[in-house]
Amino acid sequence: MAIIISCLFVLAITKPVVWIAHMETASADMCFRMVVAITIVKPIVWVLSFIPAYGMRAAGDVKFSMILSMLTMWCMRVALCIYLSRVWGFGPMAVWIGMFADWTLRGIIFTGRFLSGKWLQKKVI
Repeated sequence: MAIIISCLFVLAITKPVVWIAHMETASADMCFRMVVAITIVKPIVWVLSFIPAYGMRAAGDVKFSMILSMLTMWCMRVALCIYLSRVWGFGPMAVWIGMFADWTLRGIIFTGRFLSGKWLQKKVI
């Protein structure tokens, strides 16, 4: 619930902050679209991609979490961002799409790992 409230708060103050910053109209519009996108995506996807991972790491399942996080970051955030910006001309929005794709893939895999119970077999030193 707190993540929804914080996202809505940031969305509510976006236009006043953009106005104070005297941003160009095109930049202000893009900024607002990006904040709207993260307000929608973050409460749904971010929670599933990070909260189970924190719990599994605390229970000793560190290696899986680290390897998966590195792989999804390089494959989704970096590679997808480069592809979308260079091939399709997405510009700054490509970074956000790559980040959302990273969160989504992590969320799917971490949720599967959590539900499988494999993380329970790890020992904490």
